[in-house]
Amino acid sequence: MINWSEVAFDGTMRAKAQVFDARTGKISVTGTVSDDIYVATRFAGDELFGEA
Repeated sequence: MINWSEVAFDGTMRAKAQVFDARTGKISVTGTVSDDIYVATRFAGDELFGEA
């Protein structure tokens, strides 16, 4: 996550953010018993395994 702030035209401060995904291939992830949040890549074949 890349984030920055900027001043809007009306003088208020705005927070901005952009997700930066530097992965270059598919992924395989095994989750935990916590509230994991998974985001797939743009590559076919991602495997996301959650725990019960």
